[in-house]
Amino acid sequence: MSIIESRLDAVGEDAGPIARRTLHDEIVTRVRDMIIEGHLAPGTRIHEGQLGQALGVSRTPLREALKFLASEGLIDLVLSRGAVVRRLTRKDVRDMLQVLSALEALAGRLACAEATDAEIAEVRRVHDEMIRLYEAGNRLDYFKLN
Repeated sequence: MSIIESRLDAVGEDAGPIARRTLHDEIVTRVRDMIIEGHLAPGTRIHEGQLGQALGVSRTPLREALKFLASEGLIDLVLSRGAVVRRLTRKDVRDMLQVLSALEALAGRLACAEATDAEIAEVRRVHDEMIRLYEAGNRLDYFKLN
């Protein structure tokens, strides 16, 4: 074993490659945040040129990011109108919450069956932080942590 390998083993799982976010991921995150925070209100047409200029990116990666956000249901791609921030109905929200509820229940059962005590403690730590963010009214950070 080399000196570097032995030192990496000593550091543990944090020693892996540093994750690099792609331009695509950065654009998706930024536009998603703009929607969540209300800077792009439901029904708003997204002007690719203006938004691309504001973000400092060209239209091609912005269009790819908008397609991704459309797959998440945050944006509608309308023929001859472009991208429009989606207006969610009560039924949309109810349906989404029903699916999320089922997925989270399954994830919880699987985690309880497989998780170590340290992993369960980490989930508890994150849960407590989420409650703190929620009570402080910091909805965006709560959403991201969740």
